[in-house]
Amino acid sequence: MSPTYFAILLVIVGALWWFIHRCRTKVRHHDPRPPPGPIGLPVIGHLHMLGKLPYRTLYKLSQKYGPIMSIRLGSVPTIIVSSPAAAELFLKTHDAVFASRPKSQAAEYLSYGTKGMAFTKYGVYWRNVRKFCTMELLSIAKVDSMSRLRREEIGLLVESLKKAAATGEIVDVSEKVARLIEDMTCRMLFGKSRDDRFDLSDIIHELAEIVGAFNIADYVPFLGALDLQGLTQRLKVASKTIDKILETIIDDHEQCARNDYTKIDMDFVDIILALKNNPKSTHEQLAQTIDRSNIKAIILDMIFGAVDTSQTAIEWIMSELIRHQRVMKILEEEIRNVVVDCEYVEESHLSKLHYLDLPLIGTSGTKIRQQRHSEKKRQNLAEEVALSLDNAPTDAADIKSDSEVEPQMRFGKKEEIFVQKHESYSHSAIVAAAAADGGSAEEAEPQKQSAEEDGSDLEAKPLVPLGESTRRHNGKLLKNSGMGGSPLLNLVWYSV
Repeated sequence: MSPTYFAILLVIVGALWWFIHRCRTKVRHHDPRPPPGPIGLPVIGHLHMLGKLPYRTLYKLSQKYGPIMSIRLGSVPTIIVSSPAAAELFLKTHDAVFASRPKSQAAEYLSYGTKGMAFTKYGVYWRNVRKFCTMELLSIAKVDSMSRLRREEIGLLVESLKKAAATGEIVDVSEKVARLIEDMTCRMLFGKSRDDRFDLSDIIHELAEIVGAFNIADYVPFLGALDLQGLTQRLKVASKTIDKILETIIDDHEQCARNDYTKIDMDFVDIILALKNNPKSTHEQLAQTIDRSNIKAIILDMIFGAVDTSQTAIEWIMSELIRHQRVMKILEEEIRNVVVDCEYVEESHLSKLHYLDLPLIGTSGTKIRQQRHSEKKRQNLAEEVALSLDNAPTDAADIKSDSEVEPQMRFGKKEEIFVQKHESYSHSAIVAAAAADGGSAEEAEPQKQSAEEDGSDLEAKPLVPLGESTRRHNGKLLKNSGMGGSPLLNLVWYSV
């Protein structure tokens, strides 16, 4: 059979399957109705409408169909959320209902069959893993005990910036940030800085690119075997590479334990290995359910959540500050007023730097080498923060609401939920006026405005932490434990 006839046969079979499935769904569920949405095509649903910038396409559709809109991505029914009230409904009011994760090919390969935390289903196992990671890595005592090593790494960053300034050297901000975050993460998780045997930053970037890519196999399953995008092969290679790295890390720690090497402070890998070898520990329920693959999946989640999110956030904010010099100068002035008689910004200064805490709203970022901008990289950063990681209902659910959104809706167990981050943030009273070309939110100039300037009460209705409700990633919590603000502010201070 020729490829053309085979492709036609696949389309016909897919169309029949879609028609039968749709008819069965209509018979099964009559009331309440799903959210409104555009009419899709057989097999592919609304995939043809997304274009190169899906978040902009979805924003335009939401203007027509409302803040909660239903579309179909291939065979997957999908809900698009595009307003603060709607986001709060899904991520706060009913967060436990929508706290699960849909299946994906990337999760199967990179999370050892969803044995970690980021991609596993919401339930007892997920709660036990989260509790363990929070207690053993992210408690106040643990975070404070690791402040010394973070301070040491910041000191090394500052020294390198001083040397570059003295010689007039061009600073590659992306490289500096990547090295700093990788070293911080490695020391907090593994007890030492980067390992020359592997480049953790490069593989994390590869994983981020694969996970963030649109994989047709997740939405049109019968095309998965063809690997039309080459993502399956990349997933296989990346999973083998990261598995070797994780095995090396675990083997090193096990070797130290066998040699009775006494550590002053146990790192995260030491603790999780001790948990496996001691089922009668505080986390007894988790200890009885994990094996080596679970341990590797959990460690990878911690690495990925800390390294990728921290670096992306710092690069994005730093690039926006460079593009908006007025904001940069205000922040620089605040730093100079707060940081007195110190060589660099320390974590103890962060609570006194109030301007940094005000939202910096914008959907465009710029990958920079000093003042040289790359439009492609700028757009890549923008896409990374435009949509949240997709959620899924833990079970079929009927949702009622008194807000501006639909009063009553039904969501199936297999539906996916995407929150448009930039739209859900952009309606806040503290967002700057939109650009003069029509006032669309994605073109709004990112500015910081204090409560005194616009008369609003920042504490009256805080923004929903989008994409971080019940499913808030512990790796992102690790990022927030001094790994984001301090490096960013030191880059700002020494950028003058």
